[in-house]
Amino acid sequence: MNSHILDTLQEYEDLVKDGHLQTFSIRLEGSSLLIQQDGETREKELLLPEELHTTLGIFFSGVESIAYLSFDYTTLKSLINAHECLKRMKDES
Repeated sequence: MNSHILDTLQEYEDLVKDGHLQTFSIRLEGSSLLIQQDGETREKELLLPEELHTTLGIFFSGVESIAYLSFDYTTLKSLINAHECLKRMKDES
């Protein structure tokens, strides 16, 4: 599941790099990540696994929005990657 989230974020990053999108932002709402393109009202919803949702909810408590290329965005991706690594290690044991 975490890899699906990372793949989706990479798709948005590629859209920005290719010039098809100016930027995007992310919000945590309920048990989901909501990705919103700059200037759009529509959002893409990604359901979060419970453990990841808890971690992100605690870490980003009080953060309204996470903008692409911000320090918070880098931290978000790092936390998702860490959860993915832990999940893989757990599955292998």
